[in-house]
Amino acid sequence: MCGTVGIGRFAEAVSRLSGQRLPQVRALGRRQLPTGIVRKSRTFDWVSIRHMLRLRSADASATTRLWEEFAVALGERMAKVGFGTATHLFSVMHETGHLLAAAKAKGIVTGVDVCIAPSWQMILRAEHERNPGWDDPRPTFAEAMGPRFRPYATMLDHADILVCPSEFVRADLVDNFGVEPGRTRIVPYAVAPTWFDIAPRPERGRVLFAGTADLRKGIHIFAQASQMLIGAGDHYQFRVAGEVSPRIRARPEVGALTFLGRVPRDKVHIEFQRADVLVLPSLVEGSAGVTYEALAAGVPTVTTRAAGSVVRHGIDGLIVEQGSPLALAEAIAKIVSDRPLRDRMSLSARDHARTFSWERYTHRLVKAVLGRRAGPFGSDEHVDDT
Repeated sequence: MCGTVGIGRFAEAVSRLSGQRLPQVRALGRRQLPTGIVRKSRTFDWVSIRHMLRLRSADASATTRLWEEFAVALGERMAKVGFGTATHLFSVMHETGHLLAAAKAKGIVTGVDVCIAPSWQMILRAEHERNPGWDDPRPTFAEAMGPRFRPYATMLDHADILVCPSEFVRADLVDNFGVEPGRTRIVPYAVAPTWFDIAPRPERGRVLFAGTADLRKGIHIFAQASQMLIGAGDHYQFRVAGEVSPRIRARPEVGALTFLGRVPRDKVHIEFQRADVLVLPSLVEGSAGVTYEALAAGVPTVTTRAAGSVVRHGIDGLIVEQGSPLALAEAIAKIVSDRPLRDRMSLSARDHARTFSWERYTHRLVKAVLGRRAGPFGSDEHVDDT
């Protein structure tokens, strides 16, 4: 669904007339398609609405099963519409059920954006066991669907090309799922040009965590690192911009953190403008968009290999061992205390971010899926052929 095509076009008007401006409706209204593709776009509103209604009445234990059923129903509906004269199909993970198989049966080349390492559920389950009480773990696919259920079977069996946003994702596919490296392509994501408009005004010791404050993003690691840094020489501010559960807010370890909740886009730009360091101690990602945004805003970043980040260690920021509060605290202290180093990283970050424009992403993606460039481009363009 979106706010440009189909029933979504009327959702905002209906909510305004009813006087109930629901957050979900506002979010739907913001999902605007670029003008050039509106007439080519089709949404599947009733499949989506039926799924949302089922989710609203379901308990947490049924969520995984319902999402999988939605993927199957959506894929079936899409397959009934057909593929027209398409030569290629590009999808996301396992979100369209058997649509890949239907395309393959018609001789269509299939590609998939593997937007997060497929082992993410097992990684999170292990982290919950190491850190009990921080959050309620969701059931894994095996717990929700049965041990024989293979959530990525369609993707693994029917995708000709697996597009990975980072080496971390590709390594997971190759090492843990037996994927031939030749089926993979690395295509990092893009950053919106508005992030370059931020004029940095960093405040020394102001450390920003941007994203949902949960175990996957490493909020518990950040909380423990903040405790280590208090009284360690510099004055620190630890700010968290993103949704956070009441359970995590109540943890004694987070006492040094200032939770801002979900911050609107215009105000989050101010947070990046004043940040001295951005931290993202993620345990599993695809390639975290917030690290691209930090680069473009000129904010040195401390993150992990598991974040799939495009940050270069020692140049734009520091890559630390995942799951280590000590390593995170030491990296933060190093950047904050060494101002010449921080200044160099800030300049390098913005230069590096320019290689992740939407135009370059377009060419990298088209080359990965079609095996050729999408028209002319400058001679300095580098497309990852690995």
